Amino acid sequence: MNDDKNKDIQNTDEFVKISEEDLHRRVRHLEIKDEIKRKEEENKNKEIYSDENFKNKAGDERSKTIAIIAIIILVTVLIIVAMILVNSSLNKENDIIAVKETEATKATEELKEITTEKIETTEKAKEETKSTNPIINKTKPKVNQKAMTIDQVNEWVNTVLRYRENVYGWEFLKEEPYGTIMTPAKQSPDRLVYIEVRQDSSDGMHDNHVTTFRVNANGHLEEMDWVTGEYVVISTEYGEPGVVLN
Repeated sequence: MNDDKNKDIQNTDEFVKISEEDLHRRVRHLEIKDEIKRKEEENKNKEIYSDENFKNKAGDERSKTIAIIAIIILVTVLIIVAMILVNSSLNKENDIIAVKETEATKATEELKEITTEKIETTEKAKEETKSTNPIINKTKPKVNQKAMTIDQVNEWVNTVLRYRENVYGWEFLKEEPYGTIMTPAKQSPDRLVYIEVRQDSSDGMHDNHVTTFRVNANGHLEEMDWVTGEYVVISTEYGEPGVVLN
């Protein structure tokens, strides 16, 4: 009976021992399970933190990219505006240059027209002078210029004045009649013929001095230069209108 009792006690001890081991295993299992769960939670938290960091970094990168794009767009707009302003300024300058060139071309054309018209008028006046004045007609008789009559000298002077009136625009000769005062060679100290041209006043007197001619010893027509007071040859051939001094 004691043996059975001892067996029961032994069995009880073994059961207790097994229960303690099983308990230890279960506890260890639970600890391991808790450790695994804790690590999983830590890993999960790390992943969440990593995701948030990644998102934050991605957001920062996106913001930087957007800022760079905005700066590029702004710089591009400024460049375009500057180019538009420069082109506008250049276009205005080109327009001004074109207007000036057009005005210059127009002025040149007008000057050409005026010059051409004046040349035509001069040639016409020369032809009219030749056709209306017998002393410069090709069929005129040869004149001894060293022994001209009073009428021949007056005719030569009148030819010169009519030519200047028609060609050079001596319009004042048309406003009032003019006359000549001749000093024959016999009455002049140097034995040369002088012809003073004056315009008649309203009372018929020779009032306004126009110019003074002289026939020199060679029979050439001279005119007094009012600046120097010297006589200058203006025509060497009888009937030719000659040149204008001033």
